Amino acid sequence: MDVQGSSMFYDCYMLTDFSTNGKFVNFTFSGSGSYGRLKISKLRLTNPNNAYQSVAITYLSLDASALNDIFTDLPTLSGRTININGCLGSATCNRTIATSKGWTVIG
Repeated sequence: MDVQGSSMFYDCYMLTDFSTNGKFVNFTFSGSGSYGRLKISKLRLTNPNNAYQSVAITYLSLDASALNDIFTDLPTLSGRTININGCLGSATCNRTIATSKGWTVIG
């Protein structure tokens, strides 16, 4: 069963590490530009059979290495978007890991 994973971590300000093998249509894990970055510094999306429409992991404390791990976890799907706006490592991560799999990286 594919899960709509939008807003399921709303206000989870104390969570620092999360890994899932769940199957998602959309996955959103976001802090806020207004209220601050969430403490989450490690996030893994390990199900290779996900057929995501989009992934939004914004305003999180993910450094470049953590973002690279997430990009590595992504399945190869054309025309998909991952939004990393406001993450600590968004300026220095290796976006080609995701783009080589057909993803557009925003942020």
